[in-house]
Amino acid sequence: MSLSGFVGNGEVLARINSMLKSDRLPHAVIIEGAEGSGRRTLAKLIARAAACTGDNAPCGKCSSCLASQSPDVSIITPEKSAITVDQIRGVRNDAYIVPTQSKKRVFIIPDAQLMNPQAQNALLKVLEEPPQAAMFVLTCNYTRQLLGTVVSRSAVFSLTAPTTEEAVEYILANHPQYDEGEVRSACRGGTIGDALGVLAGARGYIADAERLSAIVLQSEIELHKAMKVYERDRAAQKGIADAMFTVMHDGLNIRCGFQSNFDKADVRQRLAARLTSEQLLKLCDVCRRASADSEANMGGNLFITCFCAALSAAVQN
Repeated sequence: MSLSGFVGNGEVLARINSMLKSDRLPHAVIIEGAEGSGRRTLAKLIARAAACTGDNAPCGKCSSCLASQSPDVSIITPEKSAITVDQIRGVRNDAYIVPTQSKKRVFIIPDAQLMNPQAQNALLKVLEEPPQAAMFVLTCNYTRQLLGTVVSRSAVFSLTAPTTEEAVEYILANHPQYDEGEVRSACRGGTIGDALGVLAGARGYIADAERLSAIVLQSEIELHKAMKVYERDRAAQKGIADAMFTVMHDGLNIRCGFQSNFDKADVRQRLAARLTSEQLLKLCDVCRRASADSEANMGGNLFITCFCAALSAAVQN
């Protein structure tokens, strides 16, 4: 049974499957890729295969594969904003404990760039002389965020975003609640993670986003008034930011010449007619940042003020 549940990056999957088939999975793996590229998903799939006790891992039949969370697979989460040296020392000690029901003890370290040099050096000690029944799977944006000595003792797999068609096919197969039109719109220019975030947040806000996007072309004051309804609802702030991103991105695609089924009166067509590609790109970036800001500790009025000001600035510049 080869790795399943992952889309795109065929060459990377072929390398990993070849290692699994010949039982040559390395003791340390680094998966680099942009946020939403699937690095955490792949890390979990590799961990599952490494822990498998059956033939042709992951077999999908052994107790380790069937467990919802294997006791021999540990995910190291940051303490506040960092992975500390004490956490890594704990990992190092646990690596020598015999697995209870799996072939290996696997330690997943997401966002490994959050380890400071001291923590990375602590990990290096166990990477240099790893226990036979231990494996380490690290994820990061770029390997250059890690010490060269850590990278040199690991197999590196670099992920790229899947094509639009691959992303659309995957989401439609795994999330049948969305229709093809909205999935295709959300998948343009981003990762599957980005698209799922847009779909989850934007659904139910598209009509409001269309109305607000039209106001962006008119008046910052009127836009601020119209957005006041979201002042006390952080989830709605993210939803409208994601939905406006979808509308702006549709406008950008029309401006760039992509085929469109929207009629001439649609706000997307008006955005494409009134604004340049550069302005539309800026609007998309503003909506992305606003989506991230909605999850930060920011007051609702400040969020709306900053969002409206940035949208208006993008149109004027």
